[in-house]
Amino acid sequence: MEQVNQEFLNRIKGRYTEKYATAMDDWTAIILHEVSEAVGVIRRENSSKLSEGIKEINEASEKIKGQVQQVHFDNQKQAFFYGLGRHLLYGLTSTIGICSVIWIYTTQTDFSDKLEFVNQHPSIEKFQSIYLNGKTISENGYEFLVVYPRKEGNIEFARNYLYDKENNRVLIPIGTE
Repeated sequence: MEQVNQEFLNRIKGRYTEKYATAMDDWTAIILHEVSEAVGVIRRENSSKLSEGIKEINEASEKIKGQVQQVHFDNQKQAFFYGLGRHLLYGLTSTIGICSVIWIYTTQTDFSDKLEFVNQHPSIEKFQSIYLNGKTISENGYEFLVVYPRKEGNIEFARNYLYDKENNRVLIPIGTE
């Protein structure tokens, strides 16, 4: 802060009177001087900070320019294969991952459905010979199990049948006790 004397205040009042054509008292001149000093200090601080900021921005700009590599291609085919080479690993990994998740989900759902069916039908194991050895045909929109009459002394599970005349029913052997 500089020393202010009456002559300095008279100069401030004179500039104000010259510019605005009105008189200024001593206290107004003092306050105007204080405000001018404070604004000058702020301007100097901001100017130094601004020059530091500009310097940092220029340094960062130079670093970025040194790190960026521009690539130019003669045709679109070269550009495509360049991009493919840069991103093939990520795309392939993502595709394999998505396919794996879908496969695991469908397998789990299929297994859950079959497990639920087996739990609902506890005697399903007795019919294993039918779905392992049986032959089927489709006619008129229906699926049929194909069985033949039993030959003497020879019984094949899920392939032969016996006709029970007393009860009017067909017996298909599915296993032994």
